[in-house]
Amino acid sequence: MNAKHQPANARRLLANAKHQPANARWLLAKARRDQSTVRASLSGDSGSIAPLALGLASLLLAMTFTFANAGALLLFQQRETQQAEALALAVAGEVTTQDLALAAGNSSLLTEPAQNFAAGAGIIYFEVETKDSRTVSAKVCGSFTPPIIVPLLGPQTAQTVCGTAKARKI
Repeated sequence: MNAKHQPANARRLLANAKHQPANARWLLAKARRDQSTVRASLSGDSGSIAPLALGLASLLLAMTFTFANAGALLLFQQRETQQAEALALAVAGEVTTQDLALAAGNSSLLTEPAQNFAAGAGIIYFEVETKDSRTVSAKVCGSFTPPIIVPLLGPQTAQTVCGTAKARKI
């Protein structure tokens, strides 16, 4: 018989025991055996929580890695923006207003002060330009590699992250 029908059979046997007093003890013992068989078959599920716990732990670990990499990317982008601001201010501070007016058509005049700053700051790529005789625009780019490498996601190559800023000479 199927295990889930055994308690119903045990109840039926107990109900029949009222009509047959001689067999009541035997029927009661059989009903108890049937109930203990059902309990024994259900007690075998005690280890089924382990796969759930393992799955939740791996999900938590993957989310932790993702948020750590996203936070590192945000900090790197903010660093690039700060370097662009510093570069724009350094170029605007070193160059005279007349040089900025000349550089409006030819941004190569701004390259030398920008290179001096970029060499000391460890900048990989930069652009400096001016559209008028007062504003210096700077773009700084760097190479970002995630701090936590997850092998399941495949090869993670470096990404280019840029920051831009403007400074106005007064």
